[in-house]
Amino acid sequence: ILLFYKSQKGKKITALGIVDSILRDTDSIDKLQAFLGKRSVYSRKQLEDMIKKDYLLAILFKIHFFLNDGLSYQFLIKNKILNGAPQSILEISELSYKVIKKVAELDNNFIFNDYI
Repeated sequence: ILLFYKSQKGKKITALGIVDSILRDTDSIDKLQAFLGKRSVYSRKQLEDMIKKDYLLAILFKIHFFLNDGLSYQFLIKNKILNGAPQSILEISELSYKVIKKVAELDNNFIFNDYI
C-alpha cells in the first residue's frame, strides 16, 4: 500500500495506491526503460543520471483513489504518524494505518482491513 504525500501545495496525504512491481539497483538504462515502459515522466538522460547515483528504486504503482480532503501535515504530526516532513519513502506503523483508515473514512471494499 502506498500513501501519497503532497509536499508542495497543501502538505497532506492525498491518495492511496498499491505497488505493481519494484526494480532496485540496476546499472542498465535499457533494463530500467523496459521496466518502466511508458509509465515514467523522466527523460532518458534523467534516468541515466539516476542510475549513476548510489541507489535506484523504481516503483510501478496504481492509484486507487484520492482522499476527499486529504490528511494534513498538522494532523499527521499531531497523531504521531509523522515526526517531520517526509524526505523519502517511509514505513508507518499499524496503529498509524488504522488512524488514517478511520479518519479518512476509507471504504473497506477498497482497502486492506488488516495491516500488511
